[in-house]
Amino acid sequence: MLFRTLHIYLFITINVTDEKGASCLTQKTTPDFTISGPGEIVATDNSDPSYLTSFASNQRRPFNG
Repeated sequence: MLFRTLHIYLFITINVTDEKGASCLTQKTTPDFTISGPGEIVATDNSDPSYLTSFASNQRRPFNG
């Protein structure tokens, strides 16, 4: 008997803005990413080659907004 497993991956882009909607290019806080339901966070990234936190981390500092 063959079993199939369906994997659906979502790629989400987050932009950090202030209360007026302007991009916060120098934001230094590190948000925690969470989800609810049957899914899981597989990886996070910010495109900063000098940021050495593991892709498996649920925390990722924004890079240029």
